[in-house]
Amino acid sequence: MERTVRIAALAVLLAGCATRGPAAGSPVHGESAANAPLVEQIAAGGFAIPEDLPPAQAAPVDPGEPRPLVPGDSIELLVHGSPDLSLAFTVPDGGSVSVPPLGPVPVAGRTPFELESALASGLREAGILLEPKVAVLVKSYAPRRVYVLDGVRRPGDYALPEGRPLRLTQVIALAGGFLETARRDRVTLFRARADGTVGREAFDAGAILAGSAPDPAVFPEDTLVVAAQDTLEERIFVAGQVKHPGAYAFRLSEGVTVLRAIVLAGGFDKYADADNVVVVRAGGAPVRVDLKAALAGDPAKDIRLQPGDVVIVPESFF
Repeated sequence: MERTVRIAALAVLLAGCATRGPAAGSPVHGESAANAPLVEQIAAGGFAIPEDLPPAQAAPVDPGEPRPLVPGDSIELLVHGSPDLSLAFTVPDGGSVSVPPLGPVPVAGRTPFELESALASGLREAGILLEPKVAVLVKSYAPRRVYVLDGVRRPGDYALPEGRPLRLTQVIALAGGFLETARRDRVTLFRARADGTVGREAFDAGAILAGSAPDPAVFPEDTLVVAAQDTLEERIFVAGQVKHPGAYAFRLSEGVTVLRAIVLAGGFDKYADADNVVVVRAGGAPVRVDLKAALAGDPAKDIRLQPGDVVIVPESFF
């Protein structure tokens, strides 16, 4: 009964977004505090953000995959029985931390478990400890973002509280709710995997709101694209590490390449990985694009986009 009431409350919230003006602090571009008023509105509407979200249903996007550490995360390293080797730090922009007596150790891009294994191996191989037991504790997370494109009232990037996942319906609510032209039955979630590939899964938000389908978790750096009637066929979408992620219209007669799409989105952000840009196309496998090579004078690397393509710029950790 409680679940039905909460779903109904969220439906009212999303319907109300069609007439309510934008709330203060819409796309935050890295500042979670700016989202507080909208989060409070969700809670006031009876759909409070839960403190603990279980993993989403098993899906090709691998929702349970551990999240890698990024610059700005506050970490504590504990070495059992050797307090002099323990260390607390914030992951720097360069991604590596000097860990006495091992020297520089890459941290960004590794999950806590991977970092534990690397440190234990380093201490063992250096002959410092025979059987090192290392624990990596995340004391606080740097702001993580999700991206919501096209058929919502305020498309853009939004910070997640403490790096925690939210439900798909909660992220849509943060973006102001669906537009009147939105295709609620065509919400696509894109997620980068650890091996550099991109997973894709389609959801019917109408069925989710009706309680006939589960509400999946949306994780940091995920991208949601909501199809909109009469717009999808002449738009491309740019998400990830660019200055202005969003949907961009273009004329079919003119065409648009990946590099031009990046320019339309304001250029690369600080941590963009220009070597591994991914283009996701309906009905086809994701395509990796090396834009550094294109910028160096190899135009063949800059592929021509098709309507509905999604360009995802991953984060570089080194």
